[in-house]
Amino acid sequence: MLNNTPASGGPESVKTMSEGGIPLKVNLPRQGREMTREMRPESLVSDLIMSLELPPDGVIVLCDGVPVPLDTPLSEIKGNTVDVIDVASGG
Repeated sequence: MLNNTPASGGPESVKTMSEGGIPLKVNLPRQGREMTREMRPESLVSDLIMSLELPPDGVIVLCDGVPVPLDTPLSEIKGNTVDVIDVASGG
């Protein structure tokens, strides 16, 4: 599935490759989904989460199994691949 239109992040957070976007492979293992997003190099992990229509406090983003803070620029993601894991908490 290829979807490059953010739902709430607005067109400023997503660009096409011809405009210099970063291709980012996004794995959503709990949903059994995998996709590619093309994001601006200055976009943050939080911009990616918004483009996926996921709550930032309801997911953990991993790169090579290591959690990535939401304020991390996507240009710093090694290998341009992330896993987005839904989390649940409560008491």
